[in-house]
Amino acid sequence: MTFVRIVFKALFMLLLLLAAFESHGAPRVFWVNLISNFDSEVRGTIEISSFNRGAIGAPATYSILYSYYVGDDLFISRVVSGHDFSQRVKETLSKYEKGQVVVVHYDSRRPGYSVIEKTGISFLVGLKMFFVLLTPLTYLFWNIYLRMK
Repeated sequence: MTFVRIVFKALFMLLLLLAAFESHGAPRVFWVNLISNFDSEVRGTIEISSFNRGAIGAPATYSILYSYYVGDDLFISRVVSGHDFSQRVKETLSKYEKGQVVVVHYDSRRPGYSVIEKTGISFLVGLKMFFVLLTPLTYLFWNIYLRMK
């Protein structure tokens, strides 16, 4: 197996894992909280606040979508905070009802990156992203090691 094929397979695994975790929003939550400063605030409105019943064996989730204006530009986001609230779905939904006005914290350099709760990155979200990155890298380095033997 050539080095290029190994790298391609590792990248393909990374994309598959990112797609799997995207259902929980972990990559977006991680990225937004990692690179953003959240140094500005503006009022926003909850546009969608709904309960999503999981399929058989899958956990229930929520959909929260909020909009806000920075100057004349409209932004829409679904990142509530840096935590994974999949364990506290009903509690999170009770805090954010459709039509409710909320304070949106956003990065003044990247106004599209926002949260409605400034919490930083939770351990669980960080752990998910660690495994998303670790799995293809382990595959890549293991194959390189085997080729060098």
